[in-house]
Amino acid sequence: MLVLGLAGFSTSLMLFELTSDLLLLYTARALAGVSAAAITPVALATVGDWSPDDGWRARRFAWIGAATMIGFMVGPLLGGTFRPELEASST
Repeated sequence: MLVLGLAGFSTSLMLFELTSDLLLLYTARALAGVSAAAITPVALATVGDWSPDDGWRARRFAWIGAATMIGFMVGPLLGGTFRPELEASST
């Protein structure tokens, strides 16, 4: 399930980048949401199942939360930084 979620998420992001049709943009974002909903619970359950003790599990859950927040903040920053360069090189 994790691999299917990652494949669907990757596909949705590529579709989101390559399309200019509004309906396909909405479809790509919907696929990204469904795929993310397939990835997150499986990843958290895997960490919970493989944890040797409660302290280890709590630290790993904190790392997952921190990585999510860093991605939420840094992703748009990087996208906005590199997008003008990509548009300039494609013309």
